[in-house]
Amino acid sequence: MSRATFAIAALAVALANLALFVVTRRLNWRDTRPTPRPVTISFAVFALILLAVGGALLVGIPNVMPWLISRDTAVLIGWIFLGDAFYFLYAIARPRWSNAAPQLWSFLAYDLMPLPPLALHAEAVAPHLRTNLTIYLAVLIFSGALAVHYLLLYPATRLRGRRY
Repeated sequence: MSRATFAIAALAVALANLALFVVTRRLNWRDTRPTPRPVTISFAVFALILLAVGGALLVGIPNVMPWLISRDTAVLIGWIFLGDAFYFLYAIARPRWSNAAPQLWSFLAYDLMPLPPLALHAEAVAPHLRTNLTIYLAVLIFSGALAVHYLLLYPATRLRGRRY
């Protein structure tokens, strides 16, 4: 796929998402419980990290990720991280449990995928990227633990008997 084709496809997806946001933003919340403060604070920290790392990837700062990546891959991941950051910022701006719970579920789905290979990568990671890997693993473990706690254990928000 050429860069122009990819750019057009990405713009089309972005416009479709914007249209979806405009159409659905006035819908009523199904679950109006407030987001627990530790989740909101965690989302703010995640947003800051994603903005910083995504911005660093976009401007071409080398060695941001815990492995070597091409410039094109860095730009792609940078935009993904910026999009993720705004999703967290939206959850902070609209702090309802029905907005936070799906993000926590996505943590569980995402954390299960890269955690084992990244843990195995620890032995082979270049020394100058070791801190990056440690931070990445810490964020994955913390976000997974946050999700497990609030989705499965914390009585006020756990899944049992709740509809989203």
